[in-house]
Amino acid sequence: MAIENKFPKAPSDIIYVALSFLQKWSVLLKEEGRQRILQVEDEILRWMKNFRPSVLMSTDICEI
Repeated sequence: MAIENKFPKAPSDIIYVALSFLQKWSVLLKEEGRQRILQVEDEILRWMKNFRPSVLMSTDICEI
């Protein structure tokens, strides 16, 4: 994404691109590797569905 001079609009875009690459590469793996990739994909998708962002604003600016 950054190689194409495009920046992601949301952090979740990066995760979805990574999942897309995992799905494409899993075809080249042996059966046990493919099953592990499917498990990882399911865990990531489940985590993203259950993710709730924090209501607190985080910033690197502080008062001294």
